[in-house]
Amino acid sequence: MVEILNDDMPFLVDSVMAELQQSGCRVLLLAHPIVSVRRDRRGRLTDYLGTAPAERPAIRESLIQVHVAEIAFEAERDALAGRLRQVLADVAAAVGDWPAMLAHLRAAAAEYAAHPPPIDKAEVAETIAFLDWLMDNNFTFLGMRE
Repeated sequence: MVEILNDDMPFLVDSVMAELQQSGCRVLLLAHPIVSVRRDRRGRLTDYLGTAPAERPAIRESLIQVHVAEIAFEAERDALAGRLRQVLADVAAAVGDWPAMLAHLRAAAAEYAAHPPPIDKAEVAETIAFLDWLMDNNFTFLGMRE
């Protein structure tokens, strides 16, 4: 069984399942409740509040439990655990940087609108419309280069 408890955020289940598939694991069952909890300053659980959203200071946590066919060798299990830790770190980095990436995109669209390059106005308008479309949750930002 693969069991992961993580702050709730987008892309967790898809990313974990992709790593399991790439690792050749045969998935038998997936369970993914999202729960509300309270934790003390040291991260220790103080209250389990169930699956419904709860008011602050409660937080939402994602519990992913995947039953897989047996992985026979401890070294393979350890290697898989390491890869899954890296996947979760990558997801956290992408999700954490997402607001900053959107801010850069908004700034680029505003710059095009305020100071259009010396090209056809219709092309500038199309570029701005495309950037607006990207910002309207039509694209998943995993990184950005300026």
